[in-house]
Amino acid sequence: APRRAGMLGAALPKNILGPNPANPTGHWEPIRLIALHEKMLAEAGSSWDDWRPFDIGELGQSRATQFRAEIASLLEDEFGEAPLFVLKEPRISRFVPLYSELLPAMGITPVYVNTFRNPLAIMQSLASRDDFTGAFSSLLWLRHELESERATRGTPRVFVAYEELIADWRAVLANIDGTIKVSWPRPLPQAAEE
Repeated sequence: APRRAGMLGAALPKNILGPNPANPTGHWEPIRLIALHEKMLAEAGSSWDDWRPFDIGELGQSRATQFRAEIASLLEDEFGEAPLFVLKEPRISRFVPLYSELLPAMGITPVYVNTFRNPLAIMQSLASRDDFTGAFSSLLWLRHELESERATRGTPRVFVAYEELIADWRAVLANIDGTIKVSWPRPLPQAAEE
């Protein structure tokens, strides 16, 4: 999805997590932000594979303020003055309240594209990559989905099935555009030809 949004004129991060055996086409995620999110989770006594609810209050007010400043600086470095950019990083589902405050303070209006995937596919992926059991993987999937859904209530948002994106990305982008009113800098027909 980020790559296709980039073809429509949305800015992508300058420093992305590239391809690897688990994802040969690349992740399109800002690698520095992944590291910062991992650090935030660790300092709060959590991790990406923690199925328990996440409480940013565990960081303490001053440390949370420091992390907000680091995120703001990192976003400025990655996206500059881009009028529209795509920020994809699965751990963000744990930090939506922080981003919901931070982005408007930076003059950025967030809209949320909540992408979900068949949990059986997630379980299979985590079993092969991390040797996780199906039960544990399903807890992780559910935690991330529930936190993302709850935290984005009352905001401009759309839900996108990963399988639908793969099957017909044009229809999915049209749905995103129609639901949350994204004005792509480049027209969809032109990007589709490319």
